Amino acid sequence: MADFYIATEDRLSETIAELLVKATGHSVAAKIPKDRRQHAGFGYLKARLPDFISSCRGGVRLLLLTDLDTRPCPPDLLQDWLGATSKPDSLLLRIAVREVESWVLADRSQFAGWLGVSEEIVPATPETCLDPKADLLKVAARSRHRDLREGLLPKRNAASKVGLEYNDLLCGFVTERWRIEVASQIAPSLDRAIRRLRECN
Repeated sequence: MADFYIATEDRLSETIAELLVKATGHSVAAKIPKDRRQHAGFGYLKARLPDFISSCRGGVRLLLLTDLDTRPCPPDLLQDWLGATSKPDSLLLRIAVREVESWVLADRSQFAGWLGVSEEIVPATPETCLDPKADLLKVAARSRHRDLREGLLPKRNAASKVGLEYNDLLCGFVTERWRIEVASQIAPSLDRAIRRLRECN
């Protein structure tokens, strides 16, 4: 068992990272950023990476979870972020393909049941989706539950691509219903993250 700091780019990723750490027998020492208002995508994490590397070389264990987004593959993202800098073993830099929403969708039966839709309309291989968030919202648009539809989907002409309760609702689903082991059978990048965490003492 080890104490891990977790660094994430948004609230949903933070919730999933915390669950991953605990599910593999470890504990969460602290969450980065402390102020959720600094959750603004990968830019914050990339800018802080030199600090994270320095801390890990000093003995800190850190799980950094980010999205692949439009990058062609995880090695390409790692090359861009790290360059020639060596990564300490205690820094676990894990990449969700293509977004952490892929991991949410990977527990198809639970996600479908939560929304009250047919499992058939949930992507069978979410890591092959080019825009998992958009695909998640397409499924949510067919939900039988009005509160979930209205909370997850943006209002007409809204600037945001997601609804006001998007994070609250999905974090609640992940905490209460999402099954990591089931999802990991569908999402290879999630499975790799779990296996890497289990290797840590």
